[in-house]
Amino acid sequence: MATQTPAQTLPPDTPPAPQAPDAPGTQIVELDMLHVTGLREKGFVPKNSAAGTKTITPLLEAPQSISVITADQMAAQGAQGIDDAVRYSTGIVSAAYGFDPRSDWLLIRGFDPTRYIDGLATPDGVWTGATRWETHGFERVEVLKGAASALYGQMPPGGLINATTKRPVSAPLAELAVRYGSYETLETTLDLGGPLTRDGALLYRLTGLARAGDTIVDYSRDDRWFIAPALTWIITPDTWLTLLARYQRARANGIGGGFLPTQGTLTHNPNGPIPIERFTGEPAFDRYDKDLWSLGYDAEHRLTPAWTLRQNLRLQGAKVIHDVVGANGFVPDPLTGLPADYRTLSRYTYTPHEKSTALAIDTQLTGKFATPLPLATRPLAITHEILAGLDYRHGKNDYTSGYDGGAETGWGSTPTLDLYDPRYGARIDTPAISTHTIPTQNQYGLYLQDRIKIARRLIITLGARRDWVRTRTEAPLDATTEHQTDGKLTTRAGLTYVFDNGLAPYAAWSTSFQPVIGKDSHGDLLRPTRGEIHELGLKYQPRRIDALITLAAYTSTLRDIQTQDEQTFLTEQQGKTRVRGLELEARLTPHAGLDLIAALTHTDSEIVQTNYAQALGKRIPLLARNKISLWAGYAPRGGALRGLGIGAGLRHESASYGDSANQWRTPGYTLWDAMLHYDLTARCRLQINAANLFDKRYLAAINTINWAYYGNPRVVTASMTYKY
Repeated sequence: MATQTPAQTLPPDTPPAPQAPDAPGTQIVELDMLHVTGLREKGFVPKNSAAGTKTITPLLEAPQSISVITADQMAAQGAQGIDDAVRYSTGIVSAAYGFDPRSDWLLIRGFDPTRYIDGLATPDGVWTGATRWETHGFERVEVLKGAASALYGQMPPGGLINATTKRPVSAPLAELAVRYGSYETLETTLDLGGPLTRDGALLYRLTGLARAGDTIVDYSRDDRWFIAPALTWIITPDTWLTLLARYQRARANGIGGGFLPTQGTLTHNPNGPIPIERFTGEPAFDRYDKDLWSLGYDAEHRLTPAWTLRQNLRLQGAKVIHDVVGANGFVPDPLTGLPADYRTLSRYTYTPHEKSTALAIDTQLTGKFATPLPLATRPLAITHEILAGLDYRHGKNDYTSGYDGGAETGWGSTPTLDLYDPRYGARIDTPAISTHTIPTQNQYGLYLQDRIKIARRLIITLGARRDWVRTRTEAPLDATTEHQTDGKLTTRAGLTYVFDNGLAPYAAWSTSFQPVIGKDSHGDLLRPTRGEIHELGLKYQPRRIDALITLAAYTSTLRDIQTQDEQTFLTEQQGKTRVRGLELEARLTPHAGLDLIAALTHTDSEIVQTNYAQALGKRIPLLARNKISLWAGYAPRGGALRGLGIGAGLRHESASYGDSANQWRTPGYTLWDAMLHYDLTARCRLQINAANLFDKRYLAAINTINWAYYGNPRVVTASMTYKY
């Protein structure tokens, strides 16, 4: 077994400076004052962040790199998942395993990101934590890069993704859309909202989606249903309450274009290339059923003009049934060890089932006050923005799985398959449960943050958090129960200086921790992993055009990673990785109707300590050295072409490795995207999106000689959206 690295594992309130009235690209920025997570902004260029400091903060003042993908950008680019939404941002690997109806497979600066919705953590089970979020239900997606444990608690040093759900609105809203696309995919969406009472004290929002369709893989479907009602009650001018509910359902019977042998995908196979549409399971047996639900509220009460009390709460659950016949390479010749005929596929049966429940509560007190500067020769305005919080998380996962190896191996009865002339319908016996674990975890976190602003230019951000984590793991098959207690103090410091011309250099340092459940080979409980990041950056927000440019250079390390020796199979906690990166992200609207995005990422990663000798000094899996993405969209605001819009994008990733020893190299690739829309009326828009326009055939990852993953094929979608 290869070294375990932090890379994605196998599918196991100062407002921004005003623009001049005649500035090109001037856009209205709407700040939802009901709650910080209700932040809404128009266009492609965001001005504020809700995730970086847990308060509405200008991005120019935040001492770290944050990518914000707005609803307008997601709509223009036809995003159907988080994978699609973030692919024009820096520091992110999206669709790490190609197309997969089960989940968005992501990395942020080389590490698995933690996932949040409205500032609260989502379930993080083995399979219930891996899911495809419906972007139609989101107002924006924020990618917070770097260690953020000083605010959020347990997580890796790469960062987190926080999605903001659509909230009730004060003006009537009604939008319906129908989409039809590749693989006979039909989708309908709705977005309704507005006041329920004449005085506007009750507001509502209802978003929904229904989707049915195939995928490029034979016998594989991608059917989804989603609905999210929300209700806001303005109790008094100083007190608001928003109730939020969400239900999401997915039905699929395929695992995308992966787990295929390298012979026929990467290298030559005498029988020819393996078709990208080849299904390696059994249509009558394979299933992937996922149901997610949540119910909660956001409450806010203004105690005084300077102090506000907030509380977010969400109860959520998830259930996954994932029965699959999986591929495990060609059947080998017993004498040579090479594939016997390069066409007979060894298969296994795997039946993971999981139920997860989670409760998350975050209570915050925010306030502002001014203090004098001691010994100052002249008065200086020093303001403090204080955030004090207490959050609690309870999570429980009930996970079972059974495994049956291939019949030809003597480890089970799962039949083989001719990969070039498949005959389905073989009898598949459901294996007995061989793994059953029930981990229950409680986390308490107490945090404090102070944003100190001196003379409106120098911003010092200081934060600290103390976490207490208790984990109880039951193993019913072994009749054993393990108890584990972890705790950690994490800190953060940032310095930003904002010049009159819109330049804002910054420096930041922060730490992270993440509990690891289990024991090492000596029977000792595993310690939490420890992360640290140093970051220098420069942000630029021009005064005359609508733009935000961020340049960031960072070094992050992760210690106490669990590794396993290839020869002795002894598990030790002595791994250490280091990631250095340089990121440039620019979002501009230099002229009304013209939207530009440029994102350049260079990453240098290294496994610097491990007991798996072959991985020492090698690069982190799935992390390419270079990534470039460019997008340009133009919609004339007048003249004969008024109502017409076009867009084009380029995405390039250099080569990467899929394993810790860097034995399996995934070639780089370049893809093109396109968009065309036409407004029939002020209320009705027709739009066509094409991802991977030229249908480039490429590999997204290669883990072993037996497991290669095709990348996303061309997907074309035509839509009609009507607003009334």
